[in-house]
Amino acid sequence: MHQTGKGTKQQPGIVLIADDAEAGEQLAGLFRSDGFAVTTIGSALGAIDIIKRVRPDLVILDLALPYRSGASLLGSLKSDADVATIPVVIYTAIAETLTRERRALAAAVLEKPTDAGRLVDVIEGLLPAAKRHSPTPLQTRSTLPVLDCTGHAHQSAVGRR
Repeated sequence: MHQTGKGTKQQPGIVLIADDAEAGEQLAGLFRSDGFAVTTIGSALGAIDIIKRVRPDLVILDLALPYRSGASLLGSLKSDADVATIPVVIYTAIAETLTRERRALAAAVLEKPTDAGRLVDVIEGLLPAAKRHSPTPLQTRSTLPVLDCTGHAHQSAVGRR
C-alpha cells in the first residue's frame, strides 16, 4: 500500500485498488499531479479496513484482483454501513464480466483504455462540490494521455470537448 494522505477539507482523497503495482502507481501519479491525495492498494486483502481508516471521497476499483474479485469486493463495500456511501468507480479491462446487479452498485463503470481526461471528469462529477477542481491542470492540456489496459499512459492528439 502506498499512502499519501486521506485528503483534506479542500483536497479530495481517492483509494485506488489495482493489481498491477506499476500501472496503479502511474495512474495514482496522474491523480496526484491533479491535486488528489491517493492511497494505492494492490489487492482486495484488507481493502475494506484501509478504506475505513482512510475515509476517501471516492474509490477506484479494478475487477481483476488477486485473492478476491473486484466485483465481490464491490458487493462487500456496498453492504458495509461504514463505507457504503463512498462512490466506487469501476475502472477495468473486463467490464463485460460485471453482472447487472454489481454494475448497479457502482457510481460509474469505465472500461480500459480510456482517455485520462474522461476518467478525471467522471471522478470530479462524483466528488462533493466543495472538493471539485475547476479547471485543473490535467483538464486544460491540449493533448491528454490515453490509459491502456495496463493503466499506462500514451499521448493522444485528441483534444477535449
